[in-house]
Amino acid sequence: MSTAVLPTVLGPLEKRADGDDALLWLARLRLEQAGLGAEVYASSPQQLDALSPFRPRCAARMVVHLPRDLDLLTPEGQGLVGSMASAGEGRVGALVVHDQPQAVSEPDAYLEALRALDKQLSRMADPPPLCIEYAIGLEAPQFARLVERFTPLQHVGACVDIGHVGIAEARRVFASVHPGQDVCSWCPTDPRLPQAVGDVQRAVRAGRNAACRLTEEVAALGKLMHMHLHDAHPLSTVSPWGVSDHLSFLDPIAVPFQHHGRWSLDTMFGPTGLVQVLEAALCERETMPSFTLEIHPAQGHRPLADAEALFEHWRDRTNAEWMNQWLFVLHNNHVLFRAAYECVRSRA
Repeated sequence: MSTAVLPTVLGPLEKRADGDDALLWLARLRLEQAGLGAEVYASSPQQLDALSPFRPRCAARMVVHLPRDLDLLTPEGQGLVGSMASAGEGRVGALVVHDQPQAVSEPDAYLEALRALDKQLSRMADPPPLCIEYAIGLEAPQFARLVERFTPLQHVGACVDIGHVGIAEARRVFASVHPGQDVCSWCPTDPRLPQAVGDVQRAVRAGRNAACRLTEEVAALGKLMHMHLHDAHPLSTVSPWGVSDHLSFLDPIAVPFQHHGRWSLDTMFGPTGLVQVLEAALCERETMPSFTLEIHPAQGHRPLADAEALFEHWRDRTNAEWMNQWLFVLHNNHVLFRAAYECVRSRA
C-alpha cells in the first residue's frame, strides 16, 4: 500500500433539518473544519449547480449520489447519467447510483447498459466515473461477480456500502436460525431478545465479515472504488428514517439487560471493525479508494458557537443546533477514521 497519498474522505452535504441555506453554510463550515470533502444528493444539473457553492474548499471535487430509483436500463436513466456527468466535468469526482434487480435477473442487458454509459463517458474530456453501489441486498458474491463483469469498462467503478452489505447478511444468517424472522423488525426491548441475543450478535459478526470479504474482493479487481462507511446493528432504532445502519462507529446499542457483563451490545463494526474494513480496502491496491462517512443524524443538540452569526435571522435555532450536533458526530468519526487509517498504514 502506498503511504504517499492520503485518502479522500467526504461527509454528506445536505440539509438534515427544515430551514434555509444557512444550514448548508453550517455544513460547509463544519466539513471544512473537520477536513472533509462533500458527497451531495442531486437529481438534475440545476440541483448540482445550486449545491456547488457550498462545496468545502478543502476538497477539489464532490461525489454526487443520483436518485435511488434511477433505472440504468431506460433512456431516461441513461440520459440523466449523461447530463449529470456533463454538468460535473471538472468538479465531480464520481457519480454514485444504486444497483438494481436487473443486474441479476437481466445481467446481459444490465452490462450492455453499463457499456453504453462507459462509451458515452469516454467521449468527455474529464468525465466523473459512474460507481455502482451495493444497495438492494444482493448476496455479496453476486455483487462481486457483477463488478468483475464490468471490470473492463474504464469509466465504471464500484461503491461498497459496508452497512448495506452487513445488514443484508445479518438478516440472512439470523433467518437461517429463526425461520421467518426478520431480525431488523426486533428492537432492544423485544421480550424475545434475552434468549436470542447470542444469535443476534453472531448474525451481526457475520455481517461484518461479509462486508470485509466483499471489500477485499472488489479491491482486488483493481477497479476505481468508492466506499460508504457507517456502522450498523439490526436492533438500532435511532434513525429518523427507520433503517438499521448509517450509525456512528462510536456508540454501542443499549439494552435493558446484561450481556457479557454489559448493558449494551457491540455494533457491527465499531472502531476495531473500521480498521478491518480499511485493511480490506487498502490491501495491495495501487489506487487509493475514496470514502464517505455516510452517517445519519440521531438525537441531541449542540450550541452553534462560532456559527452563531449564520443564524442571526432565525428566531428558533433548534433545527440548527440539531444539525450542528450531527456535524459534530461526523467530525468525531473522521477523527476515528484517521486513527484507523494510521493503524493500517503502520502495519503495511
